[in-house]
Amino acid sequence: MPPDRSWIMNRVGPGGYGITDEFRMGVKGFIELCQQYPQYMDGENIRCPCCDCKSLKFLPPDRVSYHLISRGFERGYVNWVRQGEPHWGETSTHAQSRDEHEPMVFEPLITNEPYDSLRDMVTDVVGPEFNWDTRDQPEAPNPTAQKFFKLKDAANSPLWPGCESHSELSALSELLNIKSESNLSERHFNRFLKAFGQMLPKGHSHSSEGVNFSEYPKSATS
Repeated sequence: MPPDRSWIMNRVGPGGYGITDEFRMGVKGFIELCQQYPQYMDGENIRCPCCDCKSLKFLPPDRVSYHLISRGFERGYVNWVRQGEPHWGETSTHAQSRDEHEPMVFEPLITNEPYDSLRDMVTDVVGPEFNWDTRDQPEAPNPTAQKFFKLKDAANSPLWPGCESHSELSALSELLNIKSESNLSERHFNRFLKAFGQMLPKGHSHSSEGVNFSEYPKSATS
């Protein structure tokens, strides 16, 4: 009999905020199940079945947990065959025989790091409990939602009219990575931003006044 995994659809708590204990425990059980099938892993990494990765990316277990809690599982994916779980109705003996005689086929891995880093950056600010499925709401958004929509607008705004390579947020994210790798102080980094802004075309959305570092996750600015 297939296990009850209705908890997958019960990720967000009442009112659309907070992650349910049931979902957190389910994610923990998922990670433990994956680790029972090392032949379906890439070293210590496992396939992430979140709604974005869709089991096409190998990630560390803690990162997979983070993705699942903040994004949820791929819709309809309840029998975790891509992580090694037998097809429901298949006996353990048949599953072992399948593993021994059928070659492992790994789909091409999809990498979309700029998108991942931006989404994770937003999640770091608003918290993994934020409901990403939030749509237009009649009531005024709470402070957490306001942060989300501000960053969402920055992610959708081109750095300048007609720019196709960077949004306001992706440009800042890349510059923050340079700051971190170069170990620049906040003061020197803001001086760089001011000079950089003066070199951009008219109409750009880059702020030449520097960055309010309290608005961004520590991991992105240190």
